[in-house]
Amino acid sequence: MQDTEGATDEAMRTLWEELLYSPILLLARIAHDACTPRPLALIKQDDPQMEPSPERARIVCISDTHSRQADLPSLPPGDVLIHAGDLTNLGSRRELNAAFAWLHAAPHPHKIVIAGNHDSGLARRGIRDELLAEYPSITYLKNTLTTIEVRGRLLSVYGSPYTPWHEGGEFSYNHSRAPRVWNIPPLIDILVTHGPPKFHLDSRGGKGCEYLLRAVEETRPLLHVFGHLHSGRGVKCVAWDEGQRKYEAVSFGKGRNALGALWLVAAALGTMVRGRPKFSPGGHTMFVNASSQGWFKDPAWRGATVVDIPLSHRS
Repeated sequence: MQDTEGATDEAMRTLWEELLYSPILLLARIAHDACTPRPLALIKQDDPQMEPSPERARIVCISDTHSRQADLPSLPPGDVLIHAGDLTNLGSRRELNAAFAWLHAAPHPHKIVIAGNHDSGLARRGIRDELLAEYPSITYLKNTLTTIEVRGRLLSVYGSPYTPWHEGGEFSYNHSRAPRVWNIPPLIDILVTHGPPKFHLDSRGGKGCEYLLRAVEETRPLLHVFGHLHSGRGVKCVAWDEGQRKYEAVSFGKGRNALGALWLVAAALGTMVRGRPKFSPGGHTMFVNASSQGWFKDPAWRGATVVDIPLSHRS
């Protein structure tokens, strides 16, 4: 992920807005992040990094390119290329064709795409089938599962384009349908959704989906890739433990928020002494908000986020 002055400015603005919105929530988030594992590998886009370990798969994540693929840095190499939706602005056949052609030309052995709320053309079977026939290297997922092979090891990938109805667009759901939308199969390795789970890389105020968060916690994939909320761009790991439960309680405003935040601060201090836990399949999930488009205060366009995940099978 490229480090730029613009990215730093955006992070500082977001931090300031979080502080103004709720100092307790900001404190809880920072403390919670300090208790979680570091990503196995977060590759800078401009770094000609070594080949991934034979025991890891390199995943190139991108989202919300909105027909501006020509303005982005070149896609870095990797084993799997994932686009988490909003390839276009208007969802037209012409825009979709340009985006699919760009992805098809990439050298990655596996290319996985879901739609976003702007990609209305992908809801039409005729357009979708024509694109997939013309660009056979691309796997399109819509509440479906695929299995790919990386260095002799299998990875299962599940993708869904849906976001809450108030965001608008073709692929949306209302509150009552959310539990059925997020009927995610168990034991998947990679989850790709257009929108984020609530309170994780979903910008100030927790604009992500609570039901999606519950589904991710239940299925615990190695990696969850999404976008949609541009100012939430970033990478973080989550440990599905007591610290996560405390963080959720504070974030959802349940119980005594200040005491919960102080508990997280104490846990973070303990982590500083003991060291961060190691990433473990089943116990942790890596989240990537891979939005390329900036937000209204930061119009910059950014490239892909590259992370490594273990190829070890689940126990």
